[in-house]
Amino acid sequence: MSDKPIRPTKVIFTNEMEYKDFVEYAVSSSKTKSVGMDKMRKLMKEFKKANES
Repeated sequence: MSDKPIRPTKVIFTNEMEYKDFVEYAVSSSKTKSVGMDKMRKLMKEFKKANES
């Protein structure tokens, strides 16, 4: 196991369109759309609600 700290990823965009495309992709769920991931999202929402109560 490495003792190196995890560094944040830096993203450099050359124009506004690249930035908008990246943000749209990053917040979309299409990249992880599956029955298993949909179930996991549902379970996480329920878990968060239970912890807030």
